[in-house]
Formats: sequence, C-alpha cells, structure tokens
Amino acid sequence: AAVTGGTKTHYMVAGAVINQGLTRVGYEYAGKNYADQVYFAHDGIGCADCHMSTPGRSHTYDVVAKDEAGEITAITATNCVSCHDGEHALFVAESQIGTTQNIWDGTAAVPTVVTQEQVDAAGAEMNHEAHGYHQALDVLAAALTTAGTAPIADYPYFSGSATDQGHGGAMHNYSMLHHEAGAYAHNRYYAKRLIFDSIDWLDNKVLDGSISIDATTYPTAAEWFGAPEGTTGSYGATRP
Repeated sequence: AAVTGGTKTHYMVAGAVINQGLTRVGYEYAGKNYADQVYFAHDGIGCADCHMSTPGRSHTYDVVAKDEAGEITAITATNCVSCHDGEHALFVAESQIGTTQNIWDGTAAVPTVVTQEQVDAAGAEMNHEAHGYHQALDVLAAALTTAGTAPIADYPYFSGSATDQGHGGAMHNYSMLHHEAGAYAHNRYYAKRLIFDSIDWLDNKVLDGSISIDATTYPTAAEWFGAPEGTTGSYGATRP
C-alpha cells in the first residue's frame, strides 16, 4: 500500500478535504480511485457562500441549527437549496418556510412554497448523515484498536505504533477526519472512501474491496455504507 498524497494537517482541515483534488490530504491507498464524483461542486463554492448565509447569524458561520443534545434539527444556510433542490436531497433552510424555491417535483425543479415538513426532513437527513459518518469513524477506531493503535485524546493521538505503511495511513486518515467533523457534508465520497479503505487494509492487510460492519452496534454506519435501513448483524459493505 503506497501513499499517493498526504500532508501534515493538524486541525481546521475542511478546506483541504473540499479541495482534495489539489491537496491530496488523505492517505490514498495505491490503485484505488479517489477522484471526486462528476457532480461534486463544493470545491467551486466559497466557504462564505455557505457559512455566512444564515440570516442574522452570518458571522457565527453556522449552517445548521442544533438542539441541546447536539442533534441537527434544521438547515440554516439559505443557499444549499440552489443545488440540493430535492432531485437527490432537499436542503431548505428554516428561514425559507413560506418562500418560493425551485424544488424538484420528480421531473424538474419548479417554483414551490417551502413547508415546515420539508425543513424538518432536511434537518433529519443531515443529522442522519452526520451520525453515519461519525459511527463510521467509530468502526475505524475499533479496527485501529484491534491493530494495537487505539486512538487517544492527546498527542501522539494513538497508544501504539503502526506495523506497516498502510496501517500508518489508516491512523493518518482517522486523525485527520476525526478533526474534520463536517467531512460528511464537505466531501462525502472522499471521506467515505478514505474510511472504507483504511478499515479494509486493517482487517487483513489486503485491499479486497469489502469490509464487515456489525450493523447491530453501528447501524447508521452500515446505512452510510449502503446497508438497507434496519439491517442488523454482520453487514458486508462494498467500496463506495
């Protein structure tokens, strides 16, 4: 497993993840495709376009609203719907209730009045994505622990040393993404592939394109990797 990119990232690595085509910020396992999806457009949008579009709270850089438990309840950024119009996912902001936005009707995006139900659904979808991502990192953390390098809170962030380059790459990917809490929104496929390949390497030192997830323990991680909702027991995921 040979690295084809990677830099020292420390914290606040969101921009590097969004622009991974230039930064190659993750440890990329040889022979695997990490190219962005053809429809990926976040690298062409300025950070302020999303993080400063919440009415009345632009300088908080908030894009979502959360409850006291930290669960996402609504989208607050108003420009998400300009791309995420419902053809694949609908991300309308809570401040847009009652306004007319171009929303997918099954055939095309047409002027539609935004409802509370749509805003609630958008928040729930984003919250589910966040949980899937963080549970996937939990699966990777468990794999690293089994490999003798359990993640710890403080420097050097792991309790042991890598046994090979691919193992070290998995440690790099975990540390980087653990400190990039929004990677599931910034560049979902890149994050998903880095996590998947890291787990894939750690399970048998071979990139065979499959991993096993305990869907009973990590249900949203299994769904994030493509399992049907409600899957339990051992789920064999294939590479995104």
